[in-house]
Amino acid sequence: MFSAAADSTYGTSMGAQPCYRAVPFVRTRHQPDLKTFEFEILQGAVPGAVLTVGLHQFVYNHGTGSVELEWQDRGGSAYLRSLPAAAEAVQTKWRRRLLQPGDSACIAPLVSHRFNRQSLDAQHADTRVSPNGTAAAVGFRLYIVRIPGSLTVEVLEEFSMFSRKGRSRVGRETLRWFSSNASFFDEHH
Repeated sequence: MFSAAADSTYGTSMGAQPCYRAVPFVRTRHQPDLKTFEFEILQGAVPGAVLTVGLHQFVYNHGTGSVELEWQDRGGSAYLRSLPAAAEAVQTKWRRRLLQPGDSACIAPLVSHRFNRQSLDAQHADTRVSPNGTAAAVGFRLYIVRIPGSLTVEVLEEFSMFSRKGRSRVGRETLRWFSSNASFFDEHH
């Protein structure tokens, strides 16, 4: 299997300027949800477009420039439980981490995040040379691997049919909604 770069470049923008150039790498029909990309963080990524993906993501900075990763922190399930849906969007905090050349990160499914380009002036003084040496990609480039977990396409499709008001219960509901009494099932079947 192979993939031609000329046939597989996508752009993402937030407003007038493009933020990212994504080049998907080859995929296999045996693992259709496994996806790999190279993301180039363009000058328009100040800030970058918000991404929300239903797969686990592993990110590696294989470029020569540092990239800021921002993700939304909703404060945990107790925090979500205490807020009405309208206040939830207002109260969401963004957390930041600078990914220097050679750094990596994991992003959980459905966590809203974005990549921001760091200007040479804004980069930290301790920015290091890429551990990839001359093999490093020039610029602000990330290698991203997206892998499926328990959130399969079928699970996400079912989740999308839930009422917005009840979606926050999905990951934290712990009460059994059915009887575990075996005699109950024997009597009624």
